[in-house]
Amino acid sequence: MVDLYLVPKPKISDASDNTGEYEKPSIEIRATDDTPSGREIDTKELYPLSHEFRPELATAFSLLTEGLTIINDAINAQKEDDLIYSDDSVHRLQALLPELFCCRSIGDGFGAIINAIYHSITNMNGVALSLVQLESIRKAMRRISTEPFLEFNDALDEIIRLQDVGFELEPPYFKYVADLLDE
Repeated sequence: MVDLYLVPKPKISDASDNTGEYEKPSIEIRATDDTPSGREIDTKELYPLSHEFRPELATAFSLLTEGLTIINDAINAQKEDDLIYSDDSVHRLQALLPELFCCRSIGDGFGAIINAIYHSITNMNGVALSLVQLESIRKAMRRISTEPFLEFNDALDEIIRLQDVGFELEPPYFKYVADLLDE
């Protein structure tokens, strides 16, 4: 697991500048076992005024938390061989995704991942998701919950992982449009 930590960097000063000022804190990424304080930074702590400056960010965090809870429920039910509850959880997540997509103004990467997850589930046409597929969705959602301003090129890594576990990511009508464009 990777966590973000704010670490102040001392300003390197020459002989003429002994103000003792510090540069702005940087974000340091460390593995959980090697944490300086043993404390994770919650996204609400990292973006304390998100609801004031970017209401869509606060909404996205709330919906992502709910979505991660739902996908965790689906994974746990799948592990306990309760396929009906797992599938029900996936349908609840699918219903939540359009509202999350409305927060896509956060960034192109955010919108691309939500769109890919939505079409991944929709294109299964009611077939229950495997444990590997559920875990890949959870991983993608975790990524955007910790990196909401993800660049599109970085989001492609998560989208490719979804394809690698057997998801079809384009809407079904794209095949027909592609055929029309080929003519």
